[in-house]
Amino acid sequence: MASHYGNGHKGTKWITYDAGCPLEMPDVPCCYVVIVRGEAIYVGQSKHPFSRMVSHGLNCGWGSSTYVPWLDEHISAKEVLLKCKFQHRLGDYAMLEIRLIDRLKPRFNCIGSTKPRRKRITKVNRG
Repeated sequence: MASHYGNGHKGTKWITYDAGCPLEMPDVPCCYVVIVRGEAIYVGQSKHPFSRMVSHGLNCGWGSSTYVPWLDEHISAKEVLLKCKFQHRLGDYAMLEIRLIDRLKPRFNCIGSTKPRRKRITKVNRG
C-alpha cells in the first residue's frame, strides 16, 4: 500500500478519475464522490474503491457508455466522474464521508438527505 502513497495518492488532495478508466485507482482506502453531469449524487468510503464501484453496479471502463445504478440509466462515460481522497489512517476516510454527506447532501445517500431517492429493489426468491 505504501507505494501508492508515494505516487501522489496522499490523503491531502482529491484525485479525479473518469468512469472510463477506473482501473487506474489504487487499492487504497479512500472516501469517494460519484459525480454525474456535474452533480455529486453519492458519497461513500471503501478499503477497495474499484471493488466497491463494481459492487454498486457502476459498470465502468467497458465502452463509451456507463450504467449508473442510482439513475438506472446508461449515459456517456465522460459524464461520470469519481473523485477520491486516499487516506493514510484507516478511520480518516470514514469521518470524511460523514462530513461530506452532511455538507453536500447527495440525493442517493441516506444519512441526513431530504432529497427523494430511487425506490429500493428487493429480490424475490422463487423456490
